[in-house]
Amino acid sequence: MTSPSARLAGFARPPRLAALCDRLVPWAGGLFVLCLAAALVYALAVAPPDYRQGEAVRILALSLPAAWMAVAVYVLAALLGAAGLTRDRPLVFAAARAALAPGAAFALIAVAAHVLWGRPAWNAWWEWDGRSAFLVLLLLLYLGAGLPARDGDSRRLALLLAAGALALPFLRIATDWWVALHRPEGVLPLGDEPGDAADPLALILMLGAFKAWFLTVWLMRFSAALPRGPEGSP
Repeated sequence: MTSPSARLAGFARPPRLAALCDRLVPWAGGLFVLCLAAALVYALAVAPPDYRQGEAVRILALSLPAAWMAVAVYVLAALLGAAGLTRDRPLVFAAARAALAPGAAFALIAVAAHVLWGRPAWNAWWEWDGRSAFLVLLLLLYLGAGLPARDGDSRRLALLLAAGALALPFLRIATDWWVALHRPEGVLPLGDEPGDAADPLALILMLGAFKAWFLTVWLMRFSAALPRGPEGSP
């Protein structure tokens, strides 16, 4: 009788993992389309405008979930890199590298949406406050990690990801110290006036769409990095 560990080891072979990823991609992609359609309809047509920001508050339904996903994906890549470094597992390094491109895309979306939101909200395209700097630094962390990932230097990639992940909490704390034009109540209503925030349901729907998109792209990139031979050879 085959032991559970032996069955798990057989399942973790690259050809089987690649086949599983290929089967999951259409489902994840379909979920992304459904969630994105629901998020756009609700954020653009159903959610009420903010009493201060007006229609510009709808942009937050894009920028905030993108920023959350950029941070979450970076932490995930750092954890995968650390796991690959301690166990010397090439498949884990491949999973970490596969997460970098969609994570960088989230950071870029967050920065772009931040600029678009800044003009109507602040009457300025950009303001170098803590949150603006955090988004730019996060994007730079992704770009810096992409260099060893492209060169195939797994050890240097894992170390850079770990260093960046350790810096993230300090960068986040700095956003509470360095406040310029941002209002502190950016997500949920904290004041006496109703609607003084981005609509929570719009954020949840867009966050679900971004998660499904990340899963789709991550599986596709991870599957493409796996060998397809019968014994795990290219």
